[in-house]
Amino acid sequence: MNRKYVILGFNIVIASLIFTIIGFIINNYMVAGIGFSLVVYGFVILMLGVTITSPLEEILSSYTSITINHYNRLLEDLGLNQKHIIYTCPSRGLIAISEEYLDCGKLMVGIGAVGGKPYLTLYSRKNPTETGESDLRVKLQALGLSRGITVESGKGKLRIVLEGITPSIHKYIKGPLNPLRLTILQTILESIDKIFLVTHEELSNEKYIIEGRIIEKTR
Repeated sequence: MNRKYVILGFNIVIASLIFTIIGFIINNYMVAGIGFSLVVYGFVILMLGVTITSPLEEILSSYTSITINHYNRLLEDLGLNQKHIIYTCPSRGLIAISEEYLDCGKLMVGIGAVGGKPYLTLYSRKNPTETGESDLRVKLQALGLSRGITVESGKGKLRIVLEGITPSIHKYIKGPLNPLRLTILQTILESIDKIFLVTHEELSNEKYIIEGRIIEKTR
């Protein structure tokens, strides 16, 4: 979306409607006709602004699709595309996906196995800082993933609800390592110096819910 075209088109439509209405009120159909023609012109510009994408957006879109397909294929080869769990390892700066929970201290970046159990990890940022529930919500809200975000924590559990998911994200939400899931886990990893193990997820057109346990002992 190009905001400049959207704003320009919207302003032209509003101004043209005013001219059209005035033309009918004063019985001057020439003014009304010009106003109506400008409404169509403004609407075309508005639609161009909504649908146009910049070259950078196209590049990022292609890169994201390639990355998602690449990691989903790796998970298929490891037998983790269907049955798996996903969790953060703040002591190693990792997001890990495996069939069952594995000791974070034994995980390396990339693909490996612990006790015959395969895993795939993604390296993230180290040195997380312990923040409160409100700080985590502020960080997630700043990402622009949805219209509203609710963060609930207590008794060793964390629940995050995103309502009104940004439409442009939907085409990327596929597979275990989709950007929406990873972005939230990345934010949790940066904010909480404890392991977060995902226990439940729900996804619909308008809402995404992720719940998990906070493991106090960081390994």
